[in-house]
Amino acid sequence: MTAHAVLLGDSIFDNESYTGGLPDVASCLRDCGPTGKVTLLARDGATTHELYEQLERVPAGATHFALSVGGNDALMEMDRVVASDSIRTLNEATETIAENYLGAFRAVEEVVGARPLVVCQIYNPRFPDPHLQTIAVTALRCINDVIAQVATASGRPLVDLRHVCTRDADFYNPIEPSHEGGKRIAEALANAFATEGAGIRNGG
Repeated sequence: MTAHAVLLGDSIFDNESYTGGLPDVASCLRDCGPTGKVTLLARDGATTHELYEQLERVPAGATHFALSVGGNDALMEMDRVVASDSIRTLNEATETIAENYLGAFRAVEEVVGARPLVVCQIYNPRFPDPHLQTIAVTALRCINDVIAQVATASGRPLVDLRHVCTRDADFYNPIEPSHEGGKRIAEALANAFATEGAGIRNGG
């Protein structure tokens, strides 16, 4: 059976609008990954709530999955965090995002089953405003901790995109990956897919 990867989530994978006509994440993964076929269900701007609709369109024959979502949930909560400049508000926002992420992840698990699923943590943005950057990085640190706990508990391999998109050239704007960033993301996914036991869950 031909391997067939499905990309779920947001613009971390759906970055065609930010590549200047160069290959996006899905195209790069087709070229460098262990799966010759890639279906992009991730959509720019998607939150954890939109993930359910993406799961309804998973094609028959899909063999590998990658998930990257949560960044837009964080952006939606950031306005009230910035306005309040409060740790309590940050904690409340993080708890809301964590609850939404966990619910969406459970839905992903139901669809994926025992097939390989690579889970991505969110890279740090590049906001020019130091205060906004600090708030964003702090919030994402909390969210990425949730993602790591969920992935580890389910026995899924984890790719920390904070160690993948590390250069200014990896970003089209403060929050979107460029062609260079997308290429690096695709290579990280390919490596994770190729890792022995990438899809093996704890206990089975």
